[in-house]
Amino acid sequence: MTRLLFNELHRQQFAKTLNITLKFIGGGILWIVLSDLVLFIFHLPGGDHFPLFHIEIVKGIFFVIVMGVIFFLVLQRHRLTANAFDQQEFFKENSQPMWVYNLETLRFLEVNEAAVKIYGYSRKEFLSMTISEIRPAEEIPRLKEANGQLQNGHRIFGRRKHLRKDGVLIHAEVSAYSIIYHNQHAGLILSNDITEQINAQEALRKANLALERKIHDKTSGLKLTNKELEVRNREINATNDDLIDLNNLLLETNKKFYAESTTALLRKTDLLRRVFDQMSDSAWSFDLTGMEENYVSKSTLKLFGLSESEIIDCPNFWMKFIRPHDKPAIRERLKDLEHQETEFIYQIIDGQNQLKTIHQRVWVIYDNDGSAIRIGCLASEAAPLSKNELMGSNVYYS
Repeated sequence: MTRLLFNELHRQQFAKTLNITLKFIGGGILWIVLSDLVLFIFHLPGGDHFPLFHIEIVKGIFFVIVMGVIFFLVLQRHRLTANAFDQQEFFKENSQPMWVYNLETLRFLEVNEAAVKIYGYSRKEFLSMTISEIRPAEEIPRLKEANGQLQNGHRIFGRRKHLRKDGVLIHAEVSAYSIIYHNQHAGLILSNDITEQINAQEALRKANLALERKIHDKTSGLKLTNKELEVRNREINATNDDLIDLNNLLLETNKKFYAESTTALLRKTDLLRRVFDQMSDSAWSFDLTGMEENYVSKSTLKLFGLSESEIIDCPNFWMKFIRPHDKPAIRERLKDLEHQETEFIYQIIDGQNQLKTIHQRVWVIYDNDGSAIRIGCLASEAAPLSKNELMGSNVYYS
């Protein structure tokens, strides 16, 4: 690549030199021909001097040609000098290590500053060595093969191993070209240190291998665990089959129990309804959980003058019939109601707008957590309150 660059630069500069020289020769010839022709026409009478005119033209043209050749040689020499200087600067100032060596003897002919800095040898030490001295022993066969290819004019690209002065092995990406250097068949080498990149790749490769081993170990462990799980799964399936059979048996038993319980509950409910309907006193019982039925005797409907639909879902239906000035005292009494019964007398105005005196007992049933689950009441119409009783409080507690 570098040699091709140099050759192209040579061709361009040679063409420029030749172009300048031809312009000089052409301009000189035109000047001689045209200037003498003008002098001949305007200043020389007759045609006696015409042969002399031709001789002067030939002489002038010959002079211009000779001067053009001299001018070309001077420019060409200047171009070659400048080009050699450019090549030398390109070689010395390049940031990549470069060196030139003799293809026959393998001795270093020139090295740049980058090679001195990276490989650790001084320029004097390099020029006293051969290129085989910076290659490990296992690389010598490849070196001889590549050197033979360069001698045949081939270009070489690839990765090589090099040794620094301190013995450290480095990896280099090498480009090699066959050139002529000071009339010697030589090789131009460009070396790019890629040791860090190779080390990173090697570290990544080792990490991948370690990861693969871990994955293999994990996979082997998972396979063993999977086999154990398969055995355990078969045991679980067998247990599940037994549980399914047991569940089916329990379902069947539950169905029978549910049917029997439902029948017994319906009988109990029907019995309770008949008991409530046959009671002479007013009685009602309301479930506070919303899970069971409510019961209201017919005498209760008659006492308050209501229909069953008006009170069946309202446990405190009787509170709205109490005279307003009696309600606060009754509410306070009900707040203190716990597991014992409460009994009191109050007056109401029933659904028929009749004033009645009611004697009532109230009790509440609680569950194991202390939550109220049912309230029951037993009431009867009492004798009207006396005049003295009406003058005092209208609510009496027993």
